Amino acid sequence: MKFNRQLTKRIFILIFILLLSSSALAEKILFIGDSHSVGTYGTEINKLLSKDNTVRHYAMCGASPSWWFNNQADSCGSLYITETGKTSTLSKTPKLADLISDFQPTIVIITMGGNPAGKTPSNYDKNVASLVKIIIDQNIKCYWIGPPGKNDPTEAAQRDQRYEAIIKGLSNNCILIDSRDKVKLNKDEIHFSDNTRPTQWAQKVYDEISPGLKYGIMGDIYTAALRGTASATPAAAVSISTISSTPSTTTKITQPLCLNSQQCKEIDEAWASRISAYVNPDLSDKVYAVPGGWVPYTTLYTEPKSVQATVDTYVASTTKISYCGIANVGSPEYNALLDTIAWAEGGDYNVLYGGKRFEDLSVHPCEKQKLNPSASGRYQFTCTTYNNLKKKGLFPNFGKEAQDKAGLSLITEKGVSESDIKNAISSKDFIPLWDRLAPTWASLPSSSKGGKSYYGQPYKNNNDLTNQFLKCYEIQKNK
Repeated sequence: MKFNRQLTKRIFILIFILLLSSSALAEKILFIGDSHSVGTYGTEINKLLSKDNTVRHYAMCGASPSWWFNNQADSCGSLYITETGKTSTLSKTPKLADLISDFQPTIVIITMGGNPAGKTPSNYDKNVASLVKIIIDQNIKCYWIGPPGKNDPTEAAQRDQRYEAIIKGLSNNCILIDSRDKVKLNKDEIHFSDNTRPTQWAQKVYDEISPGLKYGIMGDIYTAALRGTASATPAAAVSISTISSTPSTTTKITQPLCLNSQQCKEIDEAWASRISAYVNPDLSDKVYAVPGGWVPYTTLYTEPKSVQATVDTYVASTTKISYCGIANVGSPEYNALLDTIAWAEGGDYNVLYGGKRFEDLSVHPCEKQKLNPSASGRYQFTCTTYNNLKKKGLFPNFGKEAQDKAGLSLITEKGVSESDIKNAISSKDFIPLWDRLAPTWASLPSSSKGGKSYYGQPYKNNNDLTNQFLKCYEIQKNK
């Protein structure tokens, strides 16, 4: 099936509407930068970021990447802005590792790349890589805001070389925001001689990164589509990790949008389980692979063996999500049903509604922050459901076993017995099961709603659920 640009645009509008349907969580943003971030650009971007987020801002005039791990002294000015907006100066460049340890940010934003002026040092990419490693070692998302463009051809060529070094150093670990077409410096101009250009630069940068700040990786995807850099094939932008831009006539950059295999997996899962069927029924549960075109989700992501993890050690990882053969609290029939519900919900033990991940499995995330929607975990427990079950002693923690037991409790509360499941297997008629469970899980179809979600939300149809259950059941009974 061929897709045109108009259809692609409609698909991303749909994705954006889905994103807007849930409230975004405020981020803790650590911002570091060079002299541009000491001046007008820095104060303006801080105002924009602080509207919906908690921000700490550190900027040093003359700073290059290495300054942030060797405590380089202030040479020409600095700016520190606290979370409450109070400003002061710095005597030397703080170490990025110390800033992260103290502030515990969820996102790091770096605006850097203009220093030193002129030709790019041979070790520049290595210094970029060392700086970024400090961030990714803590599993923190980052944006790198590149330096402004140059009007002078010779200086523009040098700036292109600087971007090549930045891209090499980032090595797909940060989302690069290319500023060359957003604002330009004149010949021999190191800093802006006016307030208009840096103010406009700050606004353009914010406009580009704000969807990603509010809605995570799906917001980054939507932004890429809006600026025309995503592939004309919709799922190529959703599931395949390259977007292209042409910042100059001499340089072409291809940067991955998803930062690692886990994020690519999360994007594909969101597309396949929550969006694809609404775009076109023929695309249900399919993702776009290069090469290969549209393929079933399960073809692209084979299911690894179950990995046991304790509450203390289970954290978000780059392992692809596995659905079948994971639940381990009941009979093969009950476990297969739990696996199928998890697949329908698109959940994993540390996944929030919408695909964002959390690491602390000691309690439901809603005990630590306000969530709307609050659905979390493998079976997407809402805060209300979690609290009700906790009163019954079912959530001593929010670990794997606790979630499985709670999910099984919800199934049995709806009167679904092991014999009911066995009857459905023998008759190949699972509709009575879905009808009982649909009021609990919105992704299941209800006969009372014409085979659609009980709550009017995205859902899986009976045939796909049946096939998924039978696949999981074969794995569960052979464990």
